[in-house]
Amino acid sequence: MKRFLILLLAFSLTSCFSIKYEPVTVDSYPPVNAAKIGKCQAQLQTEKICLAQIYADRWKSFTGIKVGAGESYCVTVPPDQVWFDKDRRNTPPYGEKGSLLMNLAQKRHKGIPFFSLMINVDRGNDGGDMDGSAVEVTDSKDFRFTSKVAGTLVLYPNDAIGPDTDPAYWYRNNGGRIWITIQRCDAAIPLM
Repeated sequence: MKRFLILLLAFSLTSCFSIKYEPVTVDSYPPVNAAKIGKCQAQLQTEKICLAQIYADRWKSFTGIKVGAGESYCVTVPPDQVWFDKDRRNTPPYGEKGSLLMNLAQKRHKGIPFFSLMINVDRGNDGGDMDGSAVEVTDSKDFRFTSKVAGTLVLYPNDAIGPDTDPAYWYRNNGGRIWITIQRCDAAIPLM
């Protein structure tokens, strides 16, 4: 009986401790109407809508859409999309202030919160440099972006910049992907 009580006591004490585990990042589900919308193609006709995936761990996620200077595109982030800055959960398109340690690092876009969804145009020359006029997607729906140059539409999270030899270094600890819809909506076209 004494042995049984000792085993029972030992078991009850060990059950009070939590089991160590690593957090798991998850990919956001595609929107309900994803099959009807379809994947983005090189040319997006006015008023047409397409679907693109944006990866948290990439310096830039290509949408596949070729844009011209002056063209406008409306971006919508469907509800319930999440991605992760290491183990910090973020809900796009909105970012966060970041921890004290995070704020010691230089952000890719100063003055814009960590993990805000950014949109830009990749010019495709000299290794695919972007045009330098990235814009923060400030609303989950009804956000309009007008390209200043020709190239390919790209999106990405605003994160810390690594060393000059590896600027995407801090992106590799990110996880998850989000879905967005994009509509060609030049100035005369109302938002989605």
